[in-house]
Amino acid sequence: MVVTILSQSACAGCHAEGACNVSDMQNKEVEIFNFRKSYEVGQQVTVLFRESKGFTALFFGYVLPFLLVLLTLVISVEITKELKDFEPPRVSREKVEEIKRALKEGRYTVNPHRISEAIVREILGD
Repeated sequence: MVVTILSQSACAGCHAEGACNVSDMQNKEVEIFNFRKSYEVGQQVTVLFRESKGFTALFFGYVLPFLLVLLTLVISVEITKELKDFEPPRVSREKVEEIKRALKEGRYTVNPHRISEAIVREILGD
């Protein structure tokens, strides 16, 4: 059996609903499986549901997404704190000069997986 429920917002009952065009009335259909009486088409019926189902829907629809967003925010703040304190290793001028000499003399070859060609060109000044 399919029951049609006329759902209306608070605006739908307002005396000025025709003037503001905000009123919201919707038909919702609910399929009922376990019923013991026979009903006629158009007959008014009372549909009951457990209040806990409403709280479950509220939890999954609003509370859980809010908690996930909050958790993501906390984790992001913690990660960025760690990144803020991170300083990349610095290469001393002496080491740069040593690498320049080694590259010019051919004692040092560039491994593309370790150092980019652009960095080598910048070091060599070419």
